Amino acid sequence: MKIAYIENIRFPSERAHSYQIAMTCEGLQSNGADVVLVVPERHDASSKRDVRDFFKNLQPFSIEKLPVIDWLTRVPTFLKRLAYLFERWTFQRSVRTWAMSHRADVWYTRDPWMIPSFYKEGRRVVLELHDASGHKLERIRVLRSHIWKFVVITHGLREELLGIGVADEDILVAPDAYDPRDFEITTEMSTVRSEWGVPETAFVVIYTGSFYPWKNVDFAVRNWKMTPEDCHLVLFGGPQSDFERVRSLVSEYGDDRVHLFPSVPHARVAHQLAGADIGLLPTSPESRIGRSFTSPLKVFEYLAAGLPVLASDVPSSREILTEKTARFFTGEPASFLDALEAVREDGWRRSASKIALDIVRPHTWNARSRKILEWIRI
Repeated sequence: MKIAYIENIRFPSERAHSYQIAMTCEGLQSNGADVVLVVPERHDASSKRDVRDFFKNLQPFSIEKLPVIDWLTRVPTFLKRLAYLFERWTFQRSVRTWAMSHRADVWYTRDPWMIPSFYKEGRRVVLELHDASGHKLERIRVLRSHIWKFVVITHGLREELLGIGVADEDILVAPDAYDPRDFEITTEMSTVRSEWGVPETAFVVIYTGSFYPWKNVDFAVRNWKMTPEDCHLVLFGGPQSDFERVRSLVSEYGDDRVHLFPSVPHARVAHQLAGADIGLLPTSPESRIGRSFTSPLKVFEYLAAGLPVLASDVPSSREILTEKTARFFTGEPASFLDALEAVREDGWRRSASKIALDIVRPHTWNARSRKILEWIRI
């Protein structure tokens, strides 16, 4: 089966969606599909680098880079939205030309705005949906006749599609996943904590991922001074603008028990997790995408590292986590502190760590891609 995966992204890059798409393409290829990833030829530094600079274990699949007019790195911040829209329009034109001379059994994308650029009658289009906020759901409603099947990462997204009339049999729920190759490491906790400047005897809660406001890292930073003295919070993330916001919060609310670092490549995440006792998932309950749509990569990576989770009590958190592997909190500081105290209980934490490894084992990228491929196989 030939699959053309069309996506308007920087590729490769350090961003989570770049990693997710790379692992999906690799998984589809390794399960027997012939995959070509079609992306724009961007002018930023990361797009010029080798894919394995970002994803060291990645097995090869075809990548086609199409010409675009890319001013994103050359314009001031207030013009970046306009520059992005223009870049997307030029990529759509390039895709339209490319699609005229190429065939595929399945045309795959995460971006409903790309579909008209490669759709023609009879083509089987699969839309993988990670968000249904803003205008995206209305866009899907308009393009419904062009879309053959849907892959969604949460049951919340499935409910949104059912609500606009998509048939249940046309929807596959496939949460995100993890790469077990990243966890084939033997790293001493003391070594990692020494790198961080954290006492070996500390109780460490770690967060890895983006610092977008709806991820709600701000909540943990604002309330950390109220935690027990031996508790340390270690944060890895970005992008730069959000990193600076969190840095300001750490300066205002934090103390020397809050440790802030830039994001690291996915291949280094497992090394950092080896230094922690607990993973943090503080998703904002006020955000629709956080509450119902997201399937955080960090959840699977925490579990793969044997870390129980301190999690916001929202439906998306409970797609994978249960009381056996997580302690949940609401948006109130008292609830957060109670949940933190609960995850510190040694007996529960040892049990949760073992259960975490069992729960995550089936959730590999390869298994996820096999599930998708079996579902769309013609």
